[in-house]
Amino acid sequence: MDDLTNEQKLLLTAMYRDYLELSKKVGPEKANRFGDSDEINYKYFIDRSNSYVSSLCWTLYRKGYINCCGGDNIANEISITDDTIIYFENKFKNNASKVLNAINELLNFVPLFK
Repeated sequence: MDDLTNEQKLLLTAMYRDYLELSKKVGPEKANRFGDSDEINYKYFIDRSNSYVSSLCWTLYRKGYINCCGGDNIANEISITDDTIIYFENKFKNNASKVLNAINELLNFVPLFK
């Protein structure tokens, strides 16, 4: 993840946190459905434009961290790639408190994040 900005890392880490929590309740396949980039914006950001978050998602897609498809000028059907999940599993060992600590550290560098 050395090729990502702090904002991109924060978004992926927050998405992984939600995936980890939700997968216990509904299973990993359903937990790995994040909707479209407008939903990502609403859920994770405070005052970013929808077009900015869509562009952010497309960058993460091009770098291989998320899957998505296009339509209506936004990123749709967003999910975290298997490689991204494996990276976080190895980094955090499925420990939610370690994930939260990483998010808190990144929040120092990224303003306006929920």
